[in-house]
Amino acid sequence: GESDAEFDETPRLAASVGKRYFGNSRTFDFSHRTRLTAWSAGYSEDVTTTHAQALVPSSFATTSIIDPLFQSSIPDPVARQQAVRDFIALNALPPSLTVPLNVLTTQTILLKRWQASAAVNGARNTVLTSVFAQTSESVTAGLPASGTGDFASSSSVKQTGASVNWNLRIATRTAANVSASQTRSEFPAFGRKDDVQSIGLSVSHQFLPKLSGSLRYRCLRNDSSQAGAGYTENAVTAALNATF
Repeated sequence: GESDAEFDETPRLAASVGKRYFGNSRTFDFSHRTRLTAWSAGYSEDVTTTHAQALVPSSFATTSIIDPLFQSSIPDPVARQQAVRDFIALNALPPSLTVPLNVLTTQTILLKRWQASAAVNGARNTVLTSVFAQTSESVTAGLPASGTGDFASSSSVKQTGASVNWNLRIATRTAANVSASQTRSEFPAFGRKDDVQSIGLSVSHQFLPKLSGSLRYRCLRNDSSQAGAGYTENAVTAALNATF
């Protein structure tokens, strides 16, 4: 491990202001880590499309949140990447935390997104949290505001959400996870709101160095202001994973 003098706890902050064809453009990026915690926050504005967004990795990928927690003990990036993957697999952590859903439309869209995440790692517990707020606005010139897809009835979509995942290492090879999330999607033009709540429980065990198994339960509920759009889903899954 590194000594206190070698460990850098200096917060990092970057920001920019500019002007683009759609108006003023701003970005903000903050990160900070200690030996047991990692924090990040950011804001961005960008013009994109549904296809381009589908190719962008999740902003709250678990690997990106866990990685700073290992930087002090494993400086080498290649070795750290493998250690992070092993940690996630052993503890059956989710691949990502709650993120905004991609807007489905044929139009060009302006995304304005706030996002923040935090991770705390202890001797037996790891807590991951995330929050976001995103507005998607149609900016395609020459097309009606109604557009198609998610913009069929509204020229903008607002999404907000938060999630938390608590991991408890019960024994050397056994871990449990409790997760909860809430997201809201709003279509201001016609007053529709969808609230999605999710609760998950899982237990994982490593039987052999390259063989592990897990049992998961998830309850997902969508409360919608639009008649007939609400639903409740319950799922139980069992998995056996082997690596070669």
